[in-house]
Amino acid sequence: MLRSGSGRSRACLALARQLACCAGSGEAVGGLQFLPPRPGTVTPYDQHLLISLPGLHGGRNPGSAWPSLVERHPAALLVFSALARHKALISSKVKVTAMEGGGLPAPATGTCHLLAFPAGLLYTSLPLPKLGQAAVHAVADDARALPSLDRAVRMCQASPVPKLHLFVCCHGARDARCGARGPSLVAALRRAVHAAGLEESVAVAATSHIGGHESAGNVVAYGAGHPCDGDWFGGLHAGGAAEFLQGLRTMEVGCDGGAEHPLLRPWWRGRRGLTREECVALFDRGGGVEEVGALELEGAEGEDDWGAGQDWDQEGGEGTSPGGGTQGT
Repeated sequence: MLRSGSGRSRACLALARQLACCAGSGEAVGGLQFLPPRPGTVTPYDQHLLISLPGLHGGRNPGSAWPSLVERHPAALLVFSALARHKALISSKVKVTAMEGGGLPAPATGTCHLLAFPAGLLYTSLPLPKLGQAAVHAVADDARALPSLDRAVRMCQASPVPKLHLFVCCHGARDARCGARGPSLVAALRRAVHAAGLEESVAVAATSHIGGHESAGNVVAYGAGHPCDGDWFGGLHAGGAAEFLQGLRTMEVGCDGGAEHPLLRPWWRGRRGLTREECVALFDRGGGVEEVGALELEGAEGEDDWGAGQDWDQEGGEGTSPGGGTQGT
């Protein structure tokens, strides 16, 4: 929780509320119309699978090689087909998108990389015929009800993902606004991470369409133990990358993520696992805020500085369908 104290923090929260309520206004950049982010604009889901697609890497311009509908890529079809065959074992809503970067090299021909959140699983150089099996094991309610993973799959499974991952929508073929802001935001966040010496604890990657492109640039954060695990942000651009990273770094243990932190509230859109209504209610009450203030916005120190700790586990751990279902990119 944030503690009572400074008028500066109260002013930040007031600004956050003002910006979040500006749904009727926006800005035009290069002929593209952008709207400010609003809480409650995340389609509800529970788990997220991200696939690094073979042959579709944009290099310095991440996401530029993706077609408009990456869900038609053979690798994505393998995942959707496997999830459909085992839907009786998957009660949660699963989002599936493409990804690029995050410290992972382009996959070799015939293979792909797979990330699963909130499980924090990583499979590298996974043979495509085994992709569906790995995806189902990652999201099933009880993997023990499934046949054991093939040895070829187990050989590709890396240690649980320890980093804070920031996934930026760069899907310009789907919407020009994401293409205009996403790649430059990825580059700016990587520079900010490097300048702060956080390469070992923060990874920045591109993702395909996640929804809400009118509020580009959009970022989804995942990191076990970090207060922003599963938080979504919008309205970001390269010029705000350093401030955004600063907000992520200065989280106190017990802070309710972007819904509460004064620096991050203006960009907050919602959170994995919550309904739209729950996201709006969480934002309106300021996350877990009881009394606002006494938060050092210049940077925290010691155990409250997530960048310095470099241990995200220090405290433990647009379509959709009802019940168990999948959301495409």
